[in-house]
Amino acid sequence: MFIEEKTYLTAENLAIGYAGKMGNFKLLQKSINEKLMQGDFVCLIGPNGCGKSTLIRTLSGMQSPLNGRIYINEKEIRQLTNAERSRLLSIVLTDNTVVGNITVAEIVALGRYSYTNWIGTLELKDKQILSESLNKVGLKGFESRRLNTLSDGEKQRTFIAKGLASDAPVMLLDEPTAHLDIPNKVGIMTLLRHLTRLAKHSVLVATHELDLALKLADEVWLMLPDQTIYKGTPEELIFSGNLDRVFGNELLRFDPHSGNFAFNTKPTGSIIVEGKKKNLDITLQAVNRIGFTTNNLNDNKAVRIIVSNNHWIIDMSGNKVEFQSLAETCRFLRNINE
Repeated sequence: MFIEEKTYLTAENLAIGYAGKMGNFKLLQKSINEKLMQGDFVCLIGPNGCGKSTLIRTLSGMQSPLNGRIYINEKEIRQLTNAERSRLLSIVLTDNTVVGNITVAEIVALGRYSYTNWIGTLELKDKQILSESLNKVGLKGFESRRLNTLSDGEKQRTFIAKGLASDAPVMLLDEPTAHLDIPNKVGIMTLLRHLTRLAKHSVLVATHELDLALKLADEVWLMLPDQTIYKGTPEELIFSGNLDRVFGNELLRFDPHSGNFAFNTKPTGSIIVEGKKKNLDITLQAVNRIGFTTNNLNDNKAVRIIVSNNHWIIDMSGNKVEFQSLAETCRFLRNINE
């Protein structure tokens, strides 16, 4: 059955930037025409200084555009009151400056301010939404915990819960995984995608986590240095060549086949790796990492490594050396190649 797609946020001929010291304006991006659809998890990536944070702030209404219009649920953002905008859009910034001894419940309750009465009293429905928001981000039971007792990952989940409490269909986030360790980075990004599936929120997140964006996003917006944005699925982006054009340099290149970045290193030799499957793959990766090409069977001068379950044998034209660990094997190969 066909379900009609709903547009939650639209940028129309948008130009973004900021005022300079001399009163002039610094243009970062122009002619932005993008749509954020219901239930989409979109990642915004690009090099430092291209305007990712400026776009997030501009789309949220925190910063005025240099040109163009922004619509949320087909309503122009400039015509909305603060309360109306808060009910349609929530934003989570990198630096959330709040008092450290405030509780989790008090922070999340701020997301309901546009619904409460003039003295900010939470009704039963507000309290239920607060509880549901904490439950969605895995912080049930944290209501009385104070912000300064939370880990960085728990703090980010708290601010995401605050955004959810607003019940807004659109959520914008600027670097929500900054300063987090790898498990928390994965946890936050996975949570955001899950929220789009769970409640049909539309999420746009500016991030430097390129590997996670390519694995989790429904769509990726890549800001190019020439003041344009390339949009597509992760697969389209990977094979477009734009990732290498934007991020690649003499030291680094993007490999579309692996979907990862690789170092531009000149091969220092050729090695044929063979043997037991258990250690074969990690040996191939380790040998590639230290600069050798592998398994060119036409190279008669190639060094051979025979891999077993618990030792490695290096065969150099009949001269064999045995090692008990992969680290010792790699160290020997580095030394003979210097």
